Amino acid sequence: MLIRKKNLEIIGRDGAVIPAIFTGGSDRRAVLIAHGICGDKNEWYDTSARIAERLEEKGIACLRIDFRGHGDSREPLSSFTPSTQLADMESAFSWLQEKGVGEIIPLGISFGGPGALRLAAAHFGEIRTCMLIAPVTDYRRNILTPDTNWGKETFAAIPDGSGGVCYRLSDTYFLGNALIRELRELDIPATFERISEQNRRDPEGRKQRILIFHGERDPKIVFDGSFDLALKYPGTVGLTALPDTVHGLTQTGDETFSAPQTMKNLEAVMAALVSGADPEI
Repeated sequence: MLIRKKNLEIIGRDGAVIPAIFTGGSDRRAVLIAHGICGDKNEWYDTSARIAERLEEKGIACLRIDFRGHGDSREPLSSFTPSTQLADMESAFSWLQEKGVGEIIPLGISFGGPGALRLAAAHFGEIRTCMLIAPVTDYRRNILTPDTNWGKETFAAIPDGSGGVCYRLSDTYFLGNALIRELRELDIPATFERISEQNRRDPEGRKQRILIFHGERDPKIVFDGSFDLALKYPGTVGLTALPDTVHGLTQTGDETFSAPQTMKNLEAVMAALVSGADPEI
């Protein structure tokens, strides 16, 4: 059995300190949760904390981390990039493996989606299921040249004072030039393609499943992006469309995480985490 502990710090491969909360369960399965921008290991409306509590009731372990510059992290926000996001995920993944966890399911929320997906792609054969909630599926479409009004207002580039540009999301939250440069270089749709191709060609017949949960009324990350991926890669990507749901798992207008559709969405996610199968909703 895993040792039960709550608050901890994981030392990353590059020496970075990664604050985390671990909720114990059996050593058979654990969920590794990646939060989005402006978020932390609890996530908006305590979504990640709620998932962790439900998992604990089912005897499933959960590890949720703060990326650099977020939550309890002592690292500067300027150090947060897709590369360091993946590095922190890799460190957390290794920590769980060292504890003897048999199956690890990455779960990425919003901007945490690409980090979870890239971790899964890097560990094809070890990771069987990756789960994404309202995920960023294309850096260009969702952030660099966004196709939503929210995106256009949020990701307006401004000079960063050193010859580059940054995105200013609030008085204290900036996405720096290094992050933007990496967004331009990374192709997340190609990662879906690579996993699908691995599924088709793996000599041992191993399969990796990507399960997406996305609100049909998401004003931040368009639902169509997830829908198109499910159509293009039906043997790899499974999509659960969440009716009357905005970004994340919450029903339209629900600010207390208590509306009927919100609770249905949470139960659908839990059903998939517990069984590993596509839920009905």
